[in-house]
Amino acid sequence: MTGGFIAFRCCNFENTAEREQFRELSNKLRMEFSNSEDFCLFIGNYNIYNCEFDSILIKQDAIFAVEFKNYGGKVIANENGNWTADDVVIRGGSNKTVYQQARINHVALRNGLKEIGLNPKW
Repeated sequence: MTGGFIAFRCCNFENTAEREQFRELSNKLRMEFSNSEDFCLFIGNYNIYNCEFDSILIKQDAIFAVEFKNYGGKVIANENGNWTADDVVIRGGSNKTVYQQARINHVALRNGLKEIGLNPKW
């Protein structure tokens, strides 16, 4: 397989911050992989099993679910509680916390990839 980079959005994002973050990360990945032997596929705004993924990054050696957040300041991340940015709670999409969102999305992504026949050991 030759190297390269492909990015696409399944549909437009609901807010400007997600569009800008997807565009910025796409540009950085394109620069990184354009002259590489590795291949990278970057998919934006994809739904699997009723879970909306801001993006999914597929490389030859890994698959990542990427969640865009638009918070700044002093961010505090707790494993079993709320994340905050300058004392404002950061929600996990429609879930209460970012970790809840990540756990639900992880299961949906694994099941979706399994359904299309992707080897789970990958």
